[in-house]
Amino acid sequence: MRLVLAKTRVQLNVGASTAPIGIVGGVPPLRAALSAPIADVRLDPANNTVVLRGSMNGTATLTVTDASGDTVTASVLVGPNAGFAPTDVTIALTGNPTDDFAQAQMHAALLRAVQPLPGAVVVPGSAQLPASLAPGERIDAPVRFHVDGKDRYVDVDGIATAHLSIATPTPIPPTVLFYSDDPEELTQDGVLFRGTLTRERPVRLYYYHQTKVPNESVVIALDTPAGAARVNVIGRGAGPNPAVMYVGQTATYRYLDDHARSAGVDLDVPIGTPLLIFTADTAMKTGDLIAGALDLALTDGSPVRVSVVALSPEAQLATLLGSDELLSDGKQRRGSYDIAQPLVLALAYAAGAPDPPAVTVGGGDPPIPNLRPGGRSLAGDYGVLRNVNLSITNPTQAPATVYLYEKPIGYPVTTTINFTGDPSPTRLQCAKQPERYLVRAFNVPANGNATISGTYMTDGGSTYPLDFGLTSTPPSPLPVSMTAPDGCFPKPAGAAPYSPVPATSPTPLPAPTI
Repeated sequence: MRLVLAKTRVQLNVGASTAPIGIVGGVPPLRAALSAPIADVRLDPANNTVVLRGSMNGTATLTVTDASGDTVTASVLVGPNAGFAPTDVTIALTGNPTDDFAQAQMHAALLRAVQPLPGAVVVPGSAQLPASLAPGERIDAPVRFHVDGKDRYVDVDGIATAHLSIATPTPIPPTVLFYSDDPEELTQDGVLFRGTLTRERPVRLYYYHQTKVPNESVVIALDTPAGAARVNVIGRGAGPNPAVMYVGQTATYRYLDDHARSAGVDLDVPIGTPLLIFTADTAMKTGDLIAGALDLALTDGSPVRVSVVALSPEAQLATLLGSDELLSDGKQRRGSYDIAQPLVLALAYAAGAPDPPAVTVGGGDPPIPNLRPGGRSLAGDYGVLRNVNLSITNPTQAPATVYLYEKPIGYPVTTTINFTGDPSPTRLQCAKQPERYLVRAFNVPANGNATISGTYMTDGGSTYPLDFGLTSTPPSPLPVSMTAPDGCFPKPAGAAPYSPVPATSPTPLPAPTI
């Protein structure tokens, strides 16, 4: 019978011993040896087992040979654990979060607690949560996780209890927009944006970056040199994925949904140590995009510095945080903008009357100036929340159907609107022809009226301006596919294709070195 070794991959720490590894078959006597002196080898012929005890960090091959010359091998790694194995993590949620939001915050808390070594990745599982989550609930749920050492460190497996609490939110509308889209294309590590969050100035952070190098990550670092602080965060990111319009629309969808639910998480920022918000669960491959919108409110403590940072697995975050922002790519899509006065998408229409003038969004009217000296005004209204207010009357003696339409200017655009009362935001696929496309139809009874409210934000990756209007004339349906004659693609050379689902299988996100 040929030799068989019970394990073909062995990992252990310096000073630690493996459990006995079984050997089956072969012709006695057996011999066991390592290709490098990283561990002591003890062969037990009576029980046909071998035990290793780590003596120095490194890699080697264990070879077991029998009297006939038959051999069997196993790879051996001696090194430190890839990260810690926390037994508990605490997540303080607010509002009425979805399961998806709660799971994302548990994963982020695990990643922060594990503190993986450079290049190691955390692969969290999912927790079983109640079907609905509401303020006042407290939940303890086990979450399995795996820390992959990538053959540099010893893998770690564990189960942590996630302690979730959900508090009633206190709405704190942002008054300033932090906009991070410069440089849009990432070619090096560094600070992409930096600003200060104070109690008097809650902010919305909007980021949009595409990498031109592999294994790049983008994190949001919160740090305070003066004293501890607590920050409430509403919203999440999307990506990484090379389908830029998918990522841009998904980021808007998640923000509008989280905003409507006041779904947030309270994060405690310790003094002197940056707390990281991970923009994605996966590392970025070349060509991938990440985007997101987050509302940040300082609810307790000292002012907090907010930094958007691009970094590779071996990057030293502390060093990067001490450096200036990276140089602009020349397009000036970085800055701070006054959004204290919300914009409105307001339309009024009487059924059967001439169509009212359309409302244009994303065209810079009204202009939103950059608070940074010499900075460019905001383009595309990215990151700006608009309140939707539609007022429809039907003065006729018969029921009437009134249509909300959108009209692109000839370039690709997706649309995301959260209508009040809907269970989730409405997502409209891409269109680009300069004609009216249906957003939603409203049936109004005879001599009746309807008031429709909601929220809207432009989608990253789309091209603006875009018109919205009301009419009694049925608009065109949206293209049935992206490649239809009136669809969005092919786009101009060099642009990434749109996809309704992620185009590539994700890889776990490496955590940076702090």
